[in-house]
Amino acid sequence: MTDHLSDPLDLGPCCACGRHDDTVRNIALLDRRAPVPGTGWGCLSCGLPPNGALALLCDECLSQNRPLIFAVRGFLADRQRILLSELRDPYLHDEAKHALALAENPGLFAPNQIPAAWWDTTTWPHHLN
Repeated sequence: MTDHLSDPLDLGPCCACGRHDDTVRNIALLDRRAPVPGTGWGCLSCGLPPNGALALLCDECLSQNRPLIFAVRGFLADRQRILLSELRDPYLHDEAKHALALAENPGLFAPNQIPAAWWDTTTWPHHLN
């Protein structure tokens, strides 16, 4: 049996610079609809299905805050990209549902109020607005 956890990470090229190595490991959740339904991010709090577009960045592009050129097309493991400019449909949280959830559960965070410490690139994907 192969131990896939020890395999090198290969998610395809960086969506900013095109680099294709094991530093391409930072996932960005975009505010646009994914080109392939069901292959992106979703939100359990407001009921969004997993149709939000994703992008992958290498460590250097993330640290330099380089602009995205591409987004992921399909599942991350497919390693396909699409020009970001081709994704025109917005994909946003339902703020009314989040406001209701916050009113009912004051300890929750709104999507734009998540503590900065949670955005550690080694452990958590990024949410770009």
